[in-house]
Amino acid sequence: MPVGNPKWSNDTNLFNYFGFCYVKIIPPKDLDVQLIPFRDDKGNITFPKSAFTGIYFSELLKSSIKYGYTFEILGGYKFDRGIGIFKNFVETLYSKRIKA
Repeated sequence: MPVGNPKWSNDTNLFNYFGFCYVKIIPPKDLDVQLIPFRDDKGNITFPKSAFTGIYFSELLKSSIKYGYTFEILGGYKFDRGIGIFKNFVETLYSKRIKA
């Protein structure tokens, strides 16, 4: 989970990000079902088979590489990685569930 104050970056290396990237996405031509959605100006969600740009979470982009997606990072916001930020909430909720 991204936490803290965002830091703008012009870094073009996807693997230096944990946050949100403004990116040009080039989908693979041979994939039967596209994985990354795009919302057009009318609010419709599509899964383009040609290049498109948008703001996407860095971890979605990283996991899409194994399916043949390529990216041109144009910039983005880097965040700190939050670890265990919901632990207390989950433990409290689970405790209440057990008691009920």
